[in-house]
Amino acid sequence: MLWTLNLGESESWRWNQLTKNDIPVSYGLYVASDIYGYNLTVYFRIITEGGHPTGDINGDGKVDMIDIDLACWAFGATPQNQHWNPFCDLNSDNRVGMDDIELVCSHFGEAG
Repeated sequence: MLWTLNLGESESWRWNQLTKNDIPVSYGLYVASDIYGYNLTVYFRIITEGGHPTGDINGDGKVDMIDIDLACWAFGATPQNQHWNPFCDLNSDNRVGMDDIELVCSHFGEAG
């Protein structure tokens, strides 16, 4: 895939649902390299159509154990850490802490 974005531009793409061992995977990380050798890290998540409650980390329209698991796996991470997942940083403070996990837990069971 090849595309060009100008400074300040962004794009959204529709992806087919990914699976791994027949389990839906709705998040991931791509690291791309341009022709000059610069790396671009792209975090993505595939979201379902409709509303998304707070704490829906994987974008499937509901807050469940998968979201809690994702938040716990990223617990303590910052953007420099290998466990960093920006979708788990619900309060946007560049750290996945107890406040983020509490947000997921407080919305557990909600659906969009």
